[in-house]
Amino acid sequence: MENKTNTKPKKEREASLVPLIRACEDCWSAIRKEHPRLPEVVLLIESNSASLGGKKKTTAKLGHFFNNSWRKADGTMYHEVVLTGEHLARPATAVFGTLLHEAAHALNFANGLQDTSRNGRYHNKVFKTTAMDMGMIVSKLKIKNSSFGWARTQCTPAIVQKYKKSIKNLQTAM
Repeated sequence: MENKTNTKPKKEREASLVPLIRACEDCWSAIRKEHPRLPEVVLLIESNSASLGGKKKTTAKLGHFFNNSWRKADGTMYHEVVLTGEHLARPATAVFGTLLHEAAHALNFANGLQDTSRNGRYHNKVFKTTAMDMGMIVSKLKIKNSSFGWARTQCTPAIVQKYKKSIKNLQTAM
């Protein structure tokens, strides 16, 4: 009797974030090609309420950049970029825009530039300049009585065109 093994390729789980993380990493790599000083980061998907013990926040945080938050066993430090899971139902261009927004923070950090105050909530003119240089439309953001400075960003049509392959891959993964 012949020994037969199952040679069917494994199907990825439908509920897996792996394809989405891969697509986000592809987007980050594409941005790094255009901006070589942009550091490598650990990309995460997180609940908007994760840091509050399950309590919902009053602001709709789309993501964040946090410097030097991951350490490898050899001591190498990495920054983190988080996308909030609640906002992944937006169009891929908007999710890419969040990655590009966080890339502006990462680039400013790499260049030794302070681009926020108030624990990272208020975005100053340094952030505005970098985000615009990266191809974003930047405007002021105010929610209720709180000002977040130059925090409202979106991709220009030229940026959507430039990164269309990465955005398409992101859309497929989403």
